[in-house]
Amino acid sequence: MVSNMKYIPHLFFIIIFHYCFAFAHTITEIKEMVEEELEREKFIDHIIVRLNAGSNLKNAKDIELLATEYALNSNKVKLLVTSNGHEYSLEGISTEAIIIPTLTRKVNKGELLNEDMFGEIKYPKDKLSGLIIQDTKEIIGKSAKKTLQPNKPIRPSELMSPTIINKGQKVTLQFNKTALIIETLGVALEAGGLDDIIKFKNIDSGKLVIGRIKNAQVVEVGGQI
Repeated sequence: MVSNMKYIPHLFFIIIFHYCFAFAHTITEIKEMVEEELEREKFIDHIIVRLNAGSNLKNAKDIELLATEYALNSNKVKLLVTSNGHEYSLEGISTEAIIIPTLTRKVNKGELLNEDMFGEIKYPKDKLSGLIIQDTKEIIGKSAKKTLQPNKPIRPSELMSPTIINKGQKVTLQFNKTALIIETLGVALEAGGLDDIIKFKNIDSGKLVIGRIKNAQVVEVGGQI
């Protein structure tokens, strides 16, 4: 596909000329081709390219990449492409990326997440934060708090532990103080999953308490019971 490569050392520019007229591509496929080139030339594991392709190219299926121009010390990218007999000059930027887990299909609210539902996507490193999950271990076994769409980052706020205590369920309220453990009966005022902190009512005293769910029968409370 690559027939000639021209280096201009004093500008640190690379121009790669392509001759791939036997194949048709979409703008997404062109973008992926350029990302692979940049990853090789810049020795970076993962790169995302964002292009300013106009509406006449976004849905085209006959795009050919003629040339790629970029600087090794810059994130700017220029492309020369042809589609339906017309040449277009495109500009864009490249960003170093990381691979994160994503869903391969829509997941409905309350649905349990398992490893068969996951794929991977590239995500810009400069937009990464603790609000985006990077490891499927943090997801598997959780339930969707709302409907989740595929090919999107997943956030902790969108997940919840599966419900193991239902509203109105009777549980053991366990109060730990040093070596002393006091237990009494309570009723859940909310539903919750493992390690969730929810409200309970002490059946003996009638008082409201906050407790952390230890399992389906026992809740650890931190105040008077």
